[in-house]
Amino acid sequence: MDLSGTQADGIMGMSPRVYSNDNEELYVQKLFEAGRISKNQFGVSYKSTSGTSKIMIGGYDTSIVPNDTSFAYVDLFSTGHWTLELKKTWYGGEELNLESGTGILDTGTSLTYFPTDDFNIIWGKITSGKT
Repeated sequence: MDLSGTQADGIMGMSPRVYSNDNEELYVQKLFEAGRISKNQFGVSYKSTSGTSKIMIGGYDTSIVPNDTSFAYVDLFSTGHWTLELKKTWYGGEELNLESGTGILDTGTSLTYFPTDDFNIIWGKITSGKT
């Protein structure tokens, strides 16, 4: 399949919708429609700095998630990004009382955005007792 003329939205075209113009396409959806992958989905496995994170196109890694009953799908709060509702936020064993009601999953950048008050709470927990 020749993807040279494809104009994707989002990093790697994995956005939940097209943003900029009518010529852009969703990469995973296009692969599925062309029969190149068996499922119109992708999986992401986040690892620590000592591990290797992965993006699996056309499904998910069955060594991590053995079958569909091993996890629950989460509804999107918004299709502006992969935005999820945050009901509770924890750091270690402590629930944090954050203002934010949503979080964005992003596979392509190292940027993290929080409202200033939430950032101060999280930063305080991470740096507590450290110099």
